[in-house]
Order: sequence, then C-alpha cells, then structure tokens
Amino acid sequence: MELRTDDLFLAAYALACGAELAGIETSGRNGRRLALVRLRGDDLAQRERAYLSGQATANVTVLRDQVKHVKDLMFEALRAPERREDRDPRREDHAHPHDQRRHAAR
Repeated sequence: MELRTDDLFLAAYALACGAELAGIETSGRNGRRLALVRLRGDDLAQRERAYLSGQATANVTVLRDQVKHVKDLMFEALRAPERREDRDPRREDHAHPHDQRRHAAR
C-alpha cells in the first residue's frame, strides 16, 4: 500500500513504525505550496487509522528523529524551486540578493 500525506506527524509516525519513504512531492493548493510525503508499507491503513483515532503508540526517541528528518525533507522540497529560480541564467535578476547591493552601487 502507498500513502500520500502532508501531515508531518503522520508521516513521522508511519516511518517510526517501519514504513518506507517513497519520496516527497510538491503541489500548489490555493496559492500555497505543499509538500506531500509518499510512504510505502503493508500496514499503512491500520497505522493511519490508529493515528487519526488517537490510539497510536511509538518509541518517542524514534518518533522525534523521524519528525526532524521528515521536516527537513519537506522544507528542502519546498525550497527547491526557489533555488532553481535563483540559478536560472535567463532571469535578469539572477544575482544573489547580496550581490544586488554591489550592482546598485555601480
């Protein structure tokens, strides 16, 4: 089974319980960008039900580490388009913001 979610804690919980990270996708919704975590595992539906019903249990240390890991991946995926735009040589203003001051002083 595969699960896609934008819920950081659900993703971290599933990973802490043995799910496999299948990838991170980004999408836009109502003018906002979202990071969706794709997970694979045999018991994801059961884990999701336990999480949503408040019956989920996990090793807190493992859960904390997974929260940090998934959060980093989600924010990295959301920032990736910005970094690509900054490096796009077709843009007239492609210089780094700190370089703008040097160009303005000339």
